[in-house]
Amino acid sequence: MLLNLEALRRAPLVREPFNFTVIKDVIRPADAVAIRADFPDIADSGLLPVEATSLLAIDEPNVLLIGMKRADQGGGLIVRLWELSGRPTTAHLRLDHSIPAAKAEACNLVEEPCGPLELQDGRVAVPIRGSGLATVRID
Repeated sequence: MLLNLEALRRAPLVREPFNFTVIKDVIRPADAVAIRADFPDIADSGLLPVEATSLLAIDEPNVLLIGMKRADQGGGLIVRLWELSGRPTTAHLRLDHSIPAAKAEACNLVEEPCGPLELQDGRVAVPIRGSGLATVRID
């Protein structure tokens, strides 16, 4: 068993920020309802969608998402990519409709802008050198 619901119910309530990971198919929908019922004080009610979804998908199999976080400055989203095959590639990122995107730009590792990227219908085209890294800011 990956999740012990009884241990979770017995755990003390702690009101501090925490990190978590969402993994597909670990919690059954019936268990999700039970877990949600145990936390009535959470202001944002609702469950994650039961159907499979991705916040971000990469069309090219030779490009790996190595990081995604909130930008250090402002409310943008930072995406870090790595090209694995040694071939220059244009990665095509597909954003979920829940991520509003008005512009995308290439950045260096400290998130300084390096130039605009094509953004159309929630898709961002990101050129990456062979075996290279790319950092993208999405606003």
